[in-house]
Amino acid sequence: MFFFFFFFFSSRRRHTRYISVTGVQTCALPISNLIFKNKLSNYQIIIGKKILKIAHKIKSENLAQEPYLDNFTISSQTGAKNFECLVLQVAYQESSLFHCKKPIENNNPLYCNNNSKYVFKSFGEEESYGVMQLNKKYFQGSLYDFTKNVKTGTNLLIKNYDSKSEKSYSGWNRSLRAYNGWGKGGDQNYVANVLEKKNIIANNFDYCKKSSKNFLKYKIEIPEDY
Repeated sequence: MFFFFFFFFSSRRRHTRYISVTGVQTCALPISNLIFKNKLSNYQIIIGKKILKIAHKIKSENLAQEPYLDNFTISSQTGAKNFECLVLQVAYQESSLFHCKKPIENNNPLYCNNNSKYVFKSFGEEESYGVMQLNKKYFQGSLYDFTKNVKTGTNLLIKNYDSKSEKSYSGWNRSLRAYNGWGKGGDQNYVANVLEKKNIIANNFDYCKKSSKNFLKYKIEIPEDY
């Protein structure tokens, strides 16, 4: 079953300007409110499942050195079930789980992969790209390839956990705030916006439901063509 959706843009809701004191910048987009707000399209689900797999691999590689990646810390600080689902919430906030300018072409949501002409780009002068909306000024080698884009954004979240900026935030909330950029111009509601995506992610991805099985028992089925 497929769902139809429309893009619309509102200058009133834009939050694409930012200033970062950490030397890295990303840019969140207010793109595409779906008509069926609680039900994502099949193509968004495919992209989301890929993000879950990449985020899980990165967590597994870093958990021993970075204990704050554990499920209890993530859940107690953000409400997300685990790190993978928090990454998915960030991706949804940034791009609505789209990597390409058009949602689909030739039945493939990643038709644009590694092609700068067709990879989704932010609006305005900042030039942020892809499903994790990485800024061109700082992430030249990770913009257009989907896997590199997700890995870079995911690792940036981990790195930002111990950010020394903005003392009014701590832990994963600080990491989320840093992802959007600090200072004048960053979206002051970014953390809340990401955290409120918990329900729509849980409603569309069984692994992000509180009652779901652990990752090894959770089957993520993705068509081989993708």
